[in-house]
Amino acid sequence: MNAPLWVALPVVALAALAAQADVRTRRIPNALTGPAIGLALLAHLAFEGPAGLKSSAIGMLVAGGLLLPGWLLRFMGAGDVKLVAALGAWFAFPQALLVTLFSFIAGGVVALVV
Repeated sequence: MNAPLWVALPVVALAALAAQADVRTRRIPNALTGPAIGLALLAHLAFEGPAGLKSSAIGMLVAGGLLLPGWLLRFMGAGDVKLVAALGAWFAFPQALLVTLFSFIAGGVVALVV
């Protein structure tokens, strides 16, 4: 998957901050995921116009929506859902589908190790 630098840098920072918070407190704070979603939507609007905003919003909804049942069934926390929604917003549709698939794979590997 190929992402422009204006997507890759914030995604790496977001993932690092979320992992640090999750390991330290077992929570991913709304103060991290909320602004990340907002900035992703604004960045796509600024760099790609209305079509970019639309694909970012769809990516957010698809990625978050695919993880929502896991939260409803108490397999994961709401912070995980919001984090993947933020990543989906940054990567935008259709790349958000791959991000979600990779998050499922990573979660499975972590579950096996734990």
